[in-house]
Amino acid sequence: MSSAGEAGAIQIEQHGDVAVLRLLGEHDLATVAELREQLDAHAARGEGIVVSLTETAFIDSSVVNTLFHADTQLREQGRRLSLHVATASIVRRVLDLTGLCDALPCSASFADALTHSAREESPA
Repeated sequence: MSSAGEAGAIQIEQHGDVAVLRLLGEHDLATVAELREQLDAHAARGEGIVVSLTETAFIDSSVVNTLFHADTQLREQGRRLSLHVATASIVRRVLDLTGLCDALPCSASFADALTHSAREESPA
């Protein structure tokens, strides 16, 4: 497990047709390429995505931009990227300043985050 001050790691879990990417430690330009690769791969498979920031010590604007972009891709498929955020104050401050939680579903509840990323029902 990564701790504050260490380069970030990504743990991936599958919950039905939703991939959960847990960002551990610090995430910035050094880790954004791996994050983008994982987001693109899961989006290409038509999966919803939850990004859990509960063990994230830091994110920068490159990560925020990547998350915005991934949500745009997913919306085109009727899916969403949602954030699981019960996280350090510095990470929450970045989310507030960038408006990320205004644009994407954000929840302190993991179950709610999964629901937000599940496939939307087609209108009857």
